[in-house]
Amino acid sequence: MSVRLLAPFAIALSLAACGAPNADGTEDVGVFDLAVGDCLIDDTSGEVSETVKIACDKPHLSEVYHLFDLPGGAFPESGVMDKAVEGGCLAAFESYVGLDYDSSEYVFTTLEPTPESWANGDQEVVCMLATQDGSKVTGSLRNAKR
Repeated sequence: MSVRLLAPFAIALSLAACGAPNADGTEDVGVFDLAVGDCLIDDTSGEVSETVKIACDKPHLSEVYHLFDLPGGAFPESGVMDKAVEGGCLAAFESYVGLDYDSSEYVFTTLEPTPESWANGDQEVVCMLATQDGSKVTGSLRNAKR
C-alpha cells in the first residue's frame, strides 16, 4: 500500500509482517493485521511492511478508526483513489470520534494500496486519526468529541 497525503503526516505500506510483544509494551505488527482501535507510535513515511502498536493509554501518534476495501478491478487512477479514500474515511469519522470532521481538532491519514500490493489482492484502506501538528495523544480517540 502507499499513501496519499490527506493529513499532516503519512504512513505507507506494501507487505505484511507479524510481531510479538516487545519489552517496552509495544508490539511490531504487520500492516495487514491492523484493527479498528489500534494505536500506533510509528511516524514512518514511504512503504512499510509493519508498524508499532501500543496501548492507547500510552502516548501515540495515530489510531486506526476505519478499515474498508476499495472496489476491485484495475488499480485506480490517483484522482479516483483519492476521492474513494477520502469519502470512505470521512464517512466513518463522526461515528468513531463523536463529532463531524469539520468541527474536530483531529485529522485523518491513510494507508493505501500500491500498484504492486493491488496486483497481489490488496484493496484495503486503513483510516487513522491524528493531531493536526503530528503530536502524540494519550487515550483512545473513540468518542473523544473534540
